[in-house]
Amino acid sequence: MRIKVYYPSGTVFTVDGEWKGPGLVGTNNAILILPGEGTKIGNEVMSGKAAFLGDPRGVYRDQMTGKLLYNPRDYTVGMEKVWIDWLMEHPEWPKVLELIG
Repeated sequence: MRIKVYYPSGTVFTVDGEWKGPGLVGTNNAILILPGEGTKIGNEVMSGKAAFLGDPRGVYRDQMTGKLLYNPRDYTVGMEKVWIDWLMEHPEWPKVLELIG
């Protein structure tokens, strides 16, 4: 699956891999994608067993089908207070993407 990632910073990139979705790493919220061998994320090329831990404020979309995989506002139950506070301070996110109605 090719996943397009949109971050509040304006950074947009794609990750080829297996979508695992939102979860916890210890007590920290993260988005988990298992990238395929040789996948390039930014300037890094993944090799061997790798995991991409994404920002829980990001928006994640299946680039092939257009299906929205994750919108942070739909996953606030169990979300750390720091992320909820950030979302409250930035009501425009992710509506500014024009991907979200």
